[in-house]
Amino acid sequence: MTLENEIHRLRIGIIVRPIEQGTSGSGSHLEQLLNALIKNHDYLNIVALRYGHDPLGIEGVAEEVRISRNPITASRQIRKQALDVIHYSPLTILSPIWVGSIARVATVHGSAGAFKEAAQGWVKEVHAKYAQPWLMRKMDYIFTVSHTSKQFLSQVSGLAEGRFRVTYNGTRFGLTSIDKEVAATIVSEKLGLNRPFILHVSKYSERKNPWTLLKAFQSVIAETASDDLCLVIVGAGWRNGDVQNFVRESGLDGRVILAGFVSERLLNCLYSCAEIFVFPSLYEGFGMPNIEAMSVGCPVITTRAFAIPEIVKDGAMLMDEPSDSVELAEKITYMLRESTTKTQLIRRGVDVARGYSWSESASIVARTYCAASSRQVQAL
Repeated sequence: MTLENEIHRLRIGIIVRPIEQGTSGSGSHLEQLLNALIKNHDYLNIVALRYGHDPLGIEGVAEEVRISRNPITASRQIRKQALDVIHYSPLTILSPIWVGSIARVATVHGSAGAFKEAAQGWVKEVHAKYAQPWLMRKMDYIFTVSHTSKQFLSQVSGLAEGRFRVTYNGTRFGLTSIDKEVAATIVSEKLGLNRPFILHVSKYSERKNPWTLLKAFQSVIAETASDDLCLVIVGAGWRNGDVQNFVRESGLDGRVILAGFVSERLLNCLYSCAEIFVFPSLYEGFGMPNIEAMSVGCPVITTRAFAIPEIVKDGAMLMDEPSDSVELAEKITYMLRESTTKTQLIRRGVDVARGYSWSESASIVARTYCAASSRQVQAL
């Protein structure tokens, strides 16, 4: 007997704003999770709630419904959709939460704004410390991407940990490494890069610790006297005046490649042929790029910040002090020279990455939808 025969197709409204915005981490998380829900849970009737005028064309959703950016008006529009559950992603002060008796769940990736060292600015800090906890208390369940985040969010919101569900990120690449020679050829064609390189992937922000990364690379070049090593940075926002001035004044012109957003195929190639992936973030609720790099056999150097040690386990080399560019430079130099350590780290990283699955997280989300709608199904 199929689930459709046991219950009606639950009508689930998901706010897809991160996908519309192309937000690197949260957008990728939601898109991959949505794909897994559609593929593996056909008893869910998913309605994509979007803000933009143009349809996203998400394959497999029941329909797309445009809602107002005004949260009061949007709440009224949502009430007319006869939803069983609404899923907020993200959950902000502008979220349309006045939806009557509809069950409410939300994804909260972490609470970076609550940490001054995460360099988020006072607006995000106030939102994280006061507005977001209040909003979480309005939800039936909260999804988050690590046990570290779960424990922290439980503390700041006052909600019991039983109201939280951990839904780890998976990887976009399915643990598929591209042959290094093939990957290098594609990188050469797309970026004109034919030299060994270190890789970093993020949307530019102070939270990603850009100056530690750049200063460490400057030190590595000076220490190793390398004539060909480059730093490739993938992600939006890096082509700003401050970064470009640093690169020019540090004599790194031609050695730092600011690639911007790249295709998924090219990103896989970059991970697959990079010497090292470096991610010195000051705060991560999960840190998806670390796992993406590990999954295709790229050795990772990252930090001990917040949830990162929980996620990478023994599959990455960890910095003791995230803002110490000297320490980061030393670790990069060591990794470049010690092939045995590098090989061991690659093997452990691939093993760790195997433990993360979008299908498993989607199953947790689907069961939670059923619980939230008070329609428990024995088969689940």
